[in-house]
Amino acid sequence: MHWSFAVFCAASHFTIRDYFQGATNQNGQATCCLKKRVTVNLSPHFGKPPPSSFPSHSLQVQTSRRLARHQAPREFIPPVLLPFSRSLPLRSRNSLLSQAIVFIISMASEATLHFLALAFLSLLRFSTPFAPSDNYLLNCGASANASLDDRVFLGDSARPGSLFLARGESVSLADQNPPLNSSVLYRTARVFTSASSYEFKINESGIHLVRFHFSPFEAPNFDLKVAAFGVSVGGFPVLSNFSTRVTVLREFIIYLKEGDLEIMVSPMRGSGFGFVNAIEVLSAPENFIIDVGARLITAAEIQEYKNLSLQVLETIHRINVGGPKVTPFNDTLWRTWIPDDDYLIFKPAAKPAEATDPPHYQKGGATPEIAPDSVYMTAQQMNQDNSSVNGKFNITWEFPVSSGDGRYLVRLHFCDIVSRALNQLYFDVYINGYSAYNNLDLSVLTYHMLASPYYIDFVVDSDRSGVMQISVGPSDLSNPMRINAILNGAEIMKMMGYVTASSGAHKKNVWVIVGATVGSFGVMLLLVVGILLAMKCKKKKPKRRPSESVAWTQLRVYGGSSQSKTSVGTLNTSPGTNGYLSLRIPFVDVQLATNNFDKNLVVG
Repeated sequence: MHWSFAVFCAASHFTIRDYFQGATNQNGQATCCLKKRVTVNLSPHFGKPPPSSFPSHSLQVQTSRRLARHQAPREFIPPVLLPFSRSLPLRSRNSLLSQAIVFIISMASEATLHFLALAFLSLLRFSTPFAPSDNYLLNCGASANASLDDRVFLGDSARPGSLFLARGESVSLADQNPPLNSSVLYRTARVFTSASSYEFKINESGIHLVRFHFSPFEAPNFDLKVAAFGVSVGGFPVLSNFSTRVTVLREFIIYLKEGDLEIMVSPMRGSGFGFVNAIEVLSAPENFIIDVGARLITAAEIQEYKNLSLQVLETIHRINVGGPKVTPFNDTLWRTWIPDDDYLIFKPAAKPAEATDPPHYQKGGATPEIAPDSVYMTAQQMNQDNSSVNGKFNITWEFPVSSGDGRYLVRLHFCDIVSRALNQLYFDVYINGYSAYNNLDLSVLTYHMLASPYYIDFVVDSDRSGVMQISVGPSDLSNPMRINAILNGAEIMKMMGYVTASSGAHKKNVWVIVGATVGSFGVMLLLVVGILLAMKCKKKKPKRRPSESVAWTQLRVYGGSSQSKTSVGTLNTSPGTNGYLSLRIPFVDVQLATNNFDKNLVVG
């Protein structure tokens, strides 16, 4: 079995994803399963007899259930098995496929396997899973590592996790009576009794996701529910006077520069301590937040919002519209998407839509890292079948936000899974009652392909109502027989301000101060020298005597409107039919011609 599998996978390095489940080796041990990535590194042995003992370095199998999650529930079923497999659930289909492949491999000859390998590799839909260049996971207050969603969180009470603790005073706490359904991350915490910090090495500048897990519990000498503290990331304050009595996850999207990143926890004077249960710092994919293309929505007009990537964002809502909850295990960036049912204003106006085939991602459009397949494969559409609603209407959601002033990034996800043909779906988008996008035509935006994911970023100011209202409704271009509007997903992020220098800020500030001081001194010196030279070169103007004559200066003649001027002429210009009644002479020219109304030039 090992040898057959090695011959079949004789490419020097490739990845098989989502296509195997329950494949076993000769010892009956599972070698790969559903949603697992199998990376095979081996040396080709075509044309040679199988070695008696396979070299340890020639077959290395590494599995990671997490890395291929964004492809689920994609599947590959050979055409010969397709009619039978359609009647089976997803897991059974993959099991059927894996058993068939294992049977073929075990029975085939080496020449046949060579042919099958080439054919099979041409059929598989390979894609490189996203692997963040920065991926730091800490299980705070724990001495042991914790595994969650196929990720390993390092305990920060023992090496190597303790190496991230930079300075300050802190203690480790453990919950002696954790709830039965609590996450392993929330059974320990690190408590800071003074301003303390973690330090991480950022390998590549760019957008990063920084998450803080807080789950308060009571322990000897500490009740984490009364803690009050602040948190800063790279010198930028993301939490101020923060406290919680329930389990919360706070996520921030921030641009970080290459170098050392300091995350500081500063207790407030009232409580005297702060805490954290877990920390995540991971780099986001390229173009996760782009600087151009966002639409700034105001009461007067729609403008383009630029430099969006320099804004620090806090995730407030992440919604899978029309679909079920998406857990971190099924998201490429370990995000949680919750259903939209609780936010619909009038539920009878909406009807869920669901696709059976995976979305068609296109270059330059949305990617599985922007949102997973399950978000683009479900949607809410207008419920034209409900007799209680008729004619044109909108589907409206209301999401709670801060009641004060603030600016938000609203990212809406679309994927036309309801149309049977192109150019049949036109609809409008409204945010807080303002028109955000008129006559949205997904067929044009996705280069004439159905079921192709697309997202639009909107920047909206809060109206102080405490809610963010999003609506979709039919367009004036809609065919009366095909009136519809859809929404697949929604994200609301609060804009907290522009990011400052994340590393080396102190050194840069010192040099800025020194440079400013030297520059100011230089400017003053040049100013003094200039004044002295001007005083030396200044000559007293001779006073004009009354007997001196001053010539009249020619006047310029202007024609046309105030927006355009003709070429300069003189008073010799011939008058029109109305003489010089339409002549316009600027006041400054009058002053120039009369030598500032010199009395010596008065005639008569």
